[in-house]
Order: sequence, then structure tokens, then C-alpha cells
Amino acid sequence: MNKTNKIVKLINNENIVSIQSETVFGLYAKLTKEHLKKINQIKRRDIKMPVQISAPNLDLIMPYISISKVQREVLGASLPGSRSFIVNASSKAKKIGLEKVMIRIPNPVDAPLLTEVLQATGPIWSSSANYHGYEAFSTAKQVCKFLRVLSFEDIRAKTTNTSSEIVDLTGKGVQIKKRK
Repeated sequence: MNKTNKIVKLINNENIVSIQSETVFGLYAKLTKEHLKKINQIKRRDIKMPVQISAPNLDLIMPYISISKVQREVLGASLPGSRSFIVNASSKAKKIGLEKVMIRIPNPVDAPLLTEVLQATGPIWSSSANYHGYEAFSTAKQVCKFLRVLSFEDIRAKTTNTSSEIVDLTGKGVQIKKRK
């Protein structure tokens, strides 16, 4: 079984895993309320903070977000890439208590393993592999040791070890928040 299939099987069997992306190592899990709680517990963070959904393309994320035509154009011109965007949640996402959702589509050239996984799983929860408020861990060994999840390196990834820039599209205009 290749690495991609192993990761997909782990996610489909209710596990949280860590995968190296083009920014930092991230945590990934099925898009369920239970997995959202588990990721937040691992990260020691408040469930009310914007939550990131990753997918291989914007069309797969659309059921979870509520955006205007202009916002869709901004996203279409900016994705894929290393930026994360905060947008309003759709009624589907609000059913699990979210008002805002953070989205990201990784660059397939710079994060091939993650992209392969997302193509197989569809949209999944994602968050940087760190404790809330601290820098992300930079190796699979650190992620396994401290966060206690299986972690997968991608020797093909062009990792910057710099968290993604967060762009908030929920207010008037575009607001760059910070790197997470």
C-alpha cells in the first residue's frame, strides 16, 4: 500500500493524521463535529475559532461556505496557494456550530502528497500541527511525540516552514490578519 492510500485509509477510519504541506505540517481529519472537537483538543484551542477546511478545489468547499460573487472571484484568483481565507459559513457548516470557516487549497506542485490525499478524501478539517498560540512543529518526529498523531513527511514537498497568511473576507473589503 502506498503512502497516499495508507493516509486516506487512516482518515476514513476516523484517525487524525499529520501531513507535511508547502507551509507547515498540518493536522487532517474527517469533516465531522467529533473530529473538529478532537483537533481542537489536540491543539488546546477554543472551538469557536475559525476552522480550516482543505480540499483539492474550491467547488468541493462551496457547500460549507457562503460567499458573494466578488469573494468567489477573489478566491478563484488566489487559490491554490499558501493563503488561508476566512469566509462566512453556509447553513450546512452552521449546523455544527460554525459562523465562519477558514479555507485553503494547497498548491499541488508544492504539496503533492497532501493534494493526492485531498483528491481521494474530498474536503477535510485541517489545522497547523501545533499547540494553539505556538509555532508549528517542523518535523514528523516532533508532531508524533508532542501531538500523539501519525505524521507523514513528503520528500517532494517544497515546505517553507512558514504558516499560511490568513485573509479575512467576512467584513468590508479584504483584511490580512496574520500568519497562523
